[in-house]
Formats: sequence, C-alpha cells, structure tokens
Amino acid sequence: MRLILLLIPTYGGSVFNDDKTEVMVDSPAGVKALQWIADWVDHYGGMDAVERFSAGFGEWLAQDPFFTSQIAMHQQGDFFLTYMKKYAPELNFKVAPLPIPEGGVTVNFSSGWGWSIPRGSKNPDDALKWLGFCAKPEEMAQTLESIPIMENAISEFLQDKKPIWKDFAKIVEGFKDAPFTGCLGVLNTSKYYSIAHKYLQEVIYKRLPVEEAIRKMDAEMQAVLEGG
Repeated sequence: MRLILLLIPTYGGSVFNDDKTEVMVDSPAGVKALQWIADWVDHYGGMDAVERFSAGFGEWLAQDPFFTSQIAMHQQGDFFLTYMKKYAPELNFKVAPLPIPEGGVTVNFSSGWGWSIPRGSKNPDDALKWLGFCAKPEEMAQTLESIPIMENAISEFLQDKKPIWKDFAKIVEGFKDAPFTGCLGVLNTSKYYSIAHKYLQEVIYKRLPVEEAIRKMDAEMQAVLEGG
C-alpha cells in the first residue's frame, strides 16, 4: 500500500509540499504512478489472475513467494534479510536499488520502529533509563535485526553479517542525499497509507478510473492533514 506514495516522487512529484501543509498527490506524477501499477496488473491478466497466482502466499514466512522462487524480484527492507536467514538460507540472490522510469528521480524511502514509554507507565524513570541503555551504539549493534539508524553503530552491526548485508548498507549510503518520500515528518502516517491503499484498490479492481481515484485520494489525505 506504500508503493503508490513511493512512486509519486520517483516520477518527479511530491506527496506533500515542503512545509507539509498541502497534499500534492493530485498531479501528473500521481496519475503516472497509479497508472503504472494499474498497467502492470492488466499486463498479468487483471486482479482475478493476480489473486489466483498469489493465493497461499505467506509474507515473511517459509511460504514467501521469493523464498519459494515463485517471484523473481521483491521490494523489501533490510529486515527481510533476517527472515531469509531463517527460511531460505541457501537462496542465491542480490540486492539493488529500485529502478526508476525515464525522466524520473531516485528517492529515498526510509521507515522503522520506535521505542516509547506508554502514558500511565508505573516506572517511567526506569523505563527511560532502559531506553537510554538500548540506544547506546554498542547495544544497537548487538540487539537489532535491521541496520541501526546511528552511524557509529553500523560498522559494528555489520561485522559478523554476510556480504549481502554490506551490499545493502552501501545502497543505503548511496541514497543518503536523495530526497525522502512517503509520509515522513507528518502525523497519522498510517492513515495516509490506508487512504492510498484504498484508492489503489479502487483502480486495480476497475471501480474507479485513475484520474478520479487520484483526486479523491488527494482530498481525503488533505482532510487528514487538516485534522479532519
């Protein structure tokens, strides 16, 4: 469901304006991005054919279609390598940046998980100390299953990893100056993803034309941005 928001900047557009006060999805780039997905679904026979093919797929499990060689390419993050070590340790594969369309731009899609202390915690001071301990570079390097966000923890994290991890890290390093995409820097990220997913479904199931879906996606995301 994030793919459409990743593709819009790839086609030279933007999900938000610079100060995050306006949604910019309804644009030529937005139309191109959504049309690209719809065209590939049609290329493989429409959603009925896609659903028949993908029935029984299990993402991040032993039945993952990449692990079982049912698909040849997979858009994933570095965390996926941990699942591969468990379910497909002998799989021969490489990592590479996502290809970009002619005239498009390379963008950097980054996400992750955060630690927090819930409201009402019985021991907030101790919890804060624990988070401070976990955030030490040496602890991050030893306990995380994805490349740490802190640069001074990355080299230690990679020390005992297979070369493919280092290949992935080089790709990330090469993108560090590329523009970010997705819904970074705004609240209610999951709501934007849900809206994008909803209208992507409307298009690929032939319930709405691309242009109308993009307009409605833009309007709903703008309402969330404005607190609606």
